Amino acid sequence: MRTPTPSGDDPGDSPGVRAANAGSGQLDALRKGFQARLLPLTAAMLTACEAELRARVSHDAPPAGVADALAALAIARHDAVIHERRWQGAIGQAFAGWPRPPVPVDRGSGYSLVSDDELKAQLIGQPVIEALERRFVDVIDTIDSRLWSLAAALGGRVRPVNPFAPRVVIEAVLTAFPGSEYDGELRQSMLRHYERLAGDGLGPIYAWINTELASAGFAMTGANDFTLLITQPTAIAGEGRVHGALWGHDNALSPQQSSWRGRGVDHGLSAPRPSTRGDLLRQRMRAVREASGIHAAQRELGSKEFLSVLSLLQGNETPSFDAVPPSATGPALRGSLLQGAANLGISSDDSSLSDLQQDAVDVVGALFDGLRAGAVLGPTAEARLVRLAYPYLRLALDDAAVFDDLDHPAMVALSGIVELWDGNGSGTELDAELHALADEAADVIANGYHGDLLAFERANTLLDAGTEAQRRRAEIAERRAWQSLLGRERLQAARAEADRLLQARVAGRRMSPLLAEFLGDQWRQSLVHAWLRDGPESERFRTLAAVGDAMLRIDDDAAHANGHAVAEGLIAIEQPLRACYLACGLDESGANGLLAALIAELARPDGRRTVPDILPLAGEGGEGDARSATAGAPRRRPLKEGQVVIASSGSAGDAQWQRVAWISPLSGTVLLVNRQGMREQVIGPAELDSALASGSLLPRPLVTPVESVLRSLAGAAQS
Repeated sequence: MRTPTPSGDDPGDSPGVRAANAGSGQLDALRKGFQARLLPLTAAMLTACEAELRARVSHDAPPAGVADALAALAIARHDAVIHERRWQGAIGQAFAGWPRPPVPVDRGSGYSLVSDDELKAQLIGQPVIEALERRFVDVIDTIDSRLWSLAAALGGRVRPVNPFAPRVVIEAVLTAFPGSEYDGELRQSMLRHYERLAGDGLGPIYAWINTELASAGFAMTGANDFTLLITQPTAIAGEGRVHGALWGHDNALSPQQSSWRGRGVDHGLSAPRPSTRGDLLRQRMRAVREASGIHAAQRELGSKEFLSVLSLLQGNETPSFDAVPPSATGPALRGSLLQGAANLGISSDDSSLSDLQQDAVDVVGALFDGLRAGAVLGPTAEARLVRLAYPYLRLALDDAAVFDDLDHPAMVALSGIVELWDGNGSGTELDAELHALADEAADVIANGYHGDLLAFERANTLLDAGTEAQRRRAEIAERRAWQSLLGRERLQAARAEADRLLQARVAGRRMSPLLAEFLGDQWRQSLVHAWLRDGPESERFRTLAAVGDAMLRIDDDAAHANGHAVAEGLIAIEQPLRACYLACGLDESGANGLLAALIAELARPDGRRTVPDILPLAGEGGEGDARSATAGAPRRRPLKEGQVVIASSGSAGDAQWQRVAWISPLSGTVLLVNRQGMREQVIGPAELDSALASGSLLPRPLVTPVESVLRSLAGAAQS
């Protein structure tokens, strides 16, 4: 029998029930929309995979298995309904019972083995999942925080699993195309294409999900807020009856501002996001304008007018580069914008840029002027760099804090492009390829950015893919070059130390000829080996040095006919003495013969004694050894390992990009390599100081070009 409710209210009309029903309907709508937007990617994946296989078949000798893979794809298209049903079932499984955690698959025993198909799916799917998670980490975090609010509305008691996460997406594809029907190579090819497609497609899908959740009133909730939500009666955020304080601006974004892709994209219509360095630069530029008497006209360009003009100037094709780049970027931007407005019928006599627009023009102009001044650029590179100022001007208005984010994809892309252009006269095939790569990335941004950050991400992907193999090859070549130099320097340092110890002991001293030969040959070589293997501070090195001192004392005793002391001394050092002979490559027989001859000579007190003439070992190596013969760290290091320098007389035509691959810890000698990692020059400390002072070597900052310019501008603004 039903228990009556107070005042005749129906439990179905309670706020908690209405909230749960609304939340359940919202989740179902999100699931359907998610599936509808995601489904076309599967068909596109099969099309791309088939195109790749047909291109491979067109070769003279197509790889084995391509025909079978094409047949499997044909079957997949024929059974599209079956695969779609599997795919939808896998997606639906992620939403089943949500927000409760998914029920683990019962294998009958906690010790059951994972099937081969599941293991293979994990091996090929996990790298793709991790790559997509890294790419969309910020937006996934945002959606997670809104899902916590939705989970609380549905009565969830624990933090929910995100059913829209990349793991769900990839595992659904693997479920739709199981390993029992498709071999591993074909599935890997499918996932490779799906990762590329999802990289472009998931962004808009996640933006839609985030907007839908925000519009429904599900705010971004922190971990502490979620704990509070699940301990209180359920309520939808928008009703405002319970937990009203949780939905304030200090906790969550309002629905109309919540899209992760539209962060602050109001083009001056509202206050910009809080910024530190960017605000400092804008304030500085505004103060300079006011001090110079530049004031806005009575009418300011509206945001839509400004964007219309900017889009026309930015264009959508790579222009010709006959025009000479302007001497200053900011005034050129401002002039072109006003001229573009005039072409649209907006008179420059009674209208001008707004203060926010002026600030953006001045800061972007100063940034690009700094980049141009800090790099040796060819004419086409400089023209493209000036053209990039237009999309970055739009970005500065879209995102007020872009100048404070070191890892912003736009800043990363701009630095990468400038680094490839700097000192690149396309003199070699590799330089020409890298210059063309930077040109292409710059065109991707200039033609593609109209408020969507994917243009910068595409440019970064292009740069990474185009330089990764070259960078790996250069690292290998660099390592070989500096290891070779280091080996020679260490050998020279060891020889120099052995020469010093020998000279200190035998200078002007008369001794038996065989002892002089032993000290100058076997003993000194043993010192060199010990220095190289164990170092000059090692016990082995000190022991060998003591052998030389002991032999000199024995020789003195022999000269004074003190046979007893000679015999005791030889017995005491017999083993290390024999080791000196063996260390020089002699076998036991040869070592015993030389040792016997030395002992016999020491047994004759009246034997001949002379001052030995010892030739130094150091200086016998190849190129560069003379500089490194003297051990000891240099007094200072004006450059750091990994730092880029430009060898140039001032023009881009003869400029050469070089990098500090290695600095000798012994002599301070610097190895400079080219972009291929091949040795360009080995330069000593004195030569390096002279080259830096004369400007024939131009060091680049250790930070990225963009960060270096922004730091300089911020420092000037603070002074």
